[in-house]
Amino acid sequence: MRYAIEETPLGTGGAIRNAADRFPGEAVVVFNGDVLTDFDLGRILAFHHEKQAVATITLSEVPSPNPFGVLILDADGKVEALVRAERSDQEAAVTRQFEITGTDKINAGFYVFAPEFIESIPQGVPSSVERDIFPRFLERSAPVYGIAPGGFWMDMGRPEH
Repeated sequence: MRYAIEETPLGTGGAIRNAADRFPGEAVVVFNGDVLTDFDLGRILAFHHEKQAVATITLSEVPSPNPFGVLILDADGKVEALVRAERSDQEAAVTRQFEITGTDKINAGFYVFAPEFIESIPQGVPSSVERDIFPRFLERSAPVYGIAPGGFWMDMGRPEH
């Protein structure tokens, strides 16, 4: 076991870079610490390699995207856009005042990142994968893909989902 220590908070991007530096040149699997899932990691990795993705975002179906936001994918699963939830939607979800909209696929906080993606994250600098890093790759139409493998998923911070 290897530990990556943050001397100061680095955000999701900086923390990932800090930890992934222990595995130079390798693809890494990252998942949010408040996620409980039984996703098939082998299937997700196979998809990532098949698509030659720089990043693969695992998706989960939820009854309302309001607290999470959604991903827009093309027919091949390539991410065209990340639509973040508005602050008011996130706040409404805390009080469970969100509208059930049907089934939507959201970012499940479970990723595979190629070395190129990791190396693009500034070292030792706070950053957000969702707000800072993904948008840069999407702007240049880089191979960022989404996969919805099915299976159980729960945001432990929001067990109602």
